[in-house]
Amino acid sequence: MSEKQTVLRVFVASPQDVAEERGVFEDVVRELNNIWADTFGIRLDVVRWETRTTPGFGEDPQDVINKQISDSYDIFIGIMWTRFGTPTPRAGSGTEEEFLRAYERYKEDQNSMEIMFYFKTTPISPVDLDPDQLKAISEFQSKLSDLGGFYSEFGSIEEFRNNIMRHLSMIVLKWKKKLDDNPSDDLATAHKEIADVTENNPIEEEEEEEGLIDLIESANDSMSKVMEVIERMSDATNNLSGKFDQRTEEMKQLSASGNNKNLKLVKRIIANLARDCDDYVVRMKAEIPLYSQFFNGTMASFSRAATITSSFGIDNSDDLQRTLDSIVTLRTSITESQGNLNKFRIAIENMPRMTTILNRARRNATAMLDELDNEWNASERQTRDVENLLSELIRQRKSH
Repeated sequence: MSEKQTVLRVFVASPQDVAEERGVFEDVVRELNNIWADTFGIRLDVVRWETRTTPGFGEDPQDVINKQISDSYDIFIGIMWTRFGTPTPRAGSGTEEEFLRAYERYKEDQNSMEIMFYFKTTPISPVDLDPDQLKAISEFQSKLSDLGGFYSEFGSIEEFRNNIMRHLSMIVLKWKKKLDDNPSDDLATAHKEIADVTENNPIEEEEEEEGLIDLIESANDSMSKVMEVIERMSDATNNLSGKFDQRTEEMKQLSASGNNKNLKLVKRIIANLARDCDDYVVRMKAEIPLYSQFFNGTMASFSRAATITSSFGIDNSDDLQRTLDSIVTLRTSITESQGNLNKFRIAIENMPRMTTILNRARRNATAMLDELDNEWNASERQTRDVENLLSELIRQRKSH
């Protein structure tokens, strides 16, 4: 017994320093195939030059790869970190050349393929950095933006996994809609293939796979912890803001009493303010990793739950809507906290540079606020991705 499945080929281009991400990418594809293939009749096939090419001759090694890989793929995934790659006769690196080939196809027919690029932001030791490689990456990012591209950034392997799962899920849903709207269109492109999937060649299944209820419970538990951490961080920020007001009032009273020239009193107030900043930094250094851990767990569980729920042959749009409402509530809380944080950052940046100790404390506090702001920016992007995925699932459920 066999069934027809549409195969979407996914080409992955990247230098060698993101080998871990490439492995995670294939893990996510296998997981999604377990879910989407049977549900929608769509399967993803990862195309990598390491596994799809043989030794040969051409104008240069990259030319050999180009000819053997050809352009027979539907989704282009680019990943970069600290390495841009080795130049070719036609581009700054093999990865850039592969992107440019994909982009030329995209310009000819924007409906023929998807292009997604990911940049890793995790810091590494300065001794391992190559300034020329970093410059090339920065220039390439600018090139992407100039071409109208919007790329994604990630700071951890967990964030990358969550992003890839959501983004690929949204692409599969997009193709599902295209197939539903044009059932006799033959997908409009010659490089699509319809594969026979037989019982003798089943899609690989994961062991100990979590069920939908398990994932929802895990997501809700993680989200509760995220909200608790957000509340603690907000309390710490508000507490420091209150101490700022207190120290400012002490300085005003000192000035009004005519003792503002008493350097001992002035330095004591400043020392207290510096200590308050240092205490805040210590507190946030403990909270941010917890926030990141719980948030990534929440997104992973919600994303997997969203993809799994499509395999149920019932209209569960109400359940999906409740999940969507929870995500919106989380994003709103993050946005509000970020707004308060930005106001407080301005207050710290406007602090007078009166002593070395205070200047150091101010710099440390500002750096911590920047780190937290980056964390919340990434969170806001992820929650919007989940919202878009859930909204599309709800739309498709209600349309059937």
